[in-house]
Amino acid sequence: MKKLSFARLGGAVLSAALLLGCEKKPELHIYTWSDYIAPSVIESFEAAHNCKVVVDTFDSNETMYA
Repeated sequence: MKKLSFARLGGAVLSAALLLGCEKKPELHIYTWSDYIAPSVIESFEAAHNCKVVVDTFDSNETMYA
């Protein structure tokens, strides 16, 4: 009886953990030149793929490699 209760409790905890992890949208990180991608393109991509795009920019090759 204890094994069955433990299995049920474990299943409930696992299910709760999986469901809580599904709430957040996936993120796509892009590292690119400033003003290289138009904001409208990013908005369209986010809407089409149901994700969040995070754009980080650099102003020179030296900054990119640092």
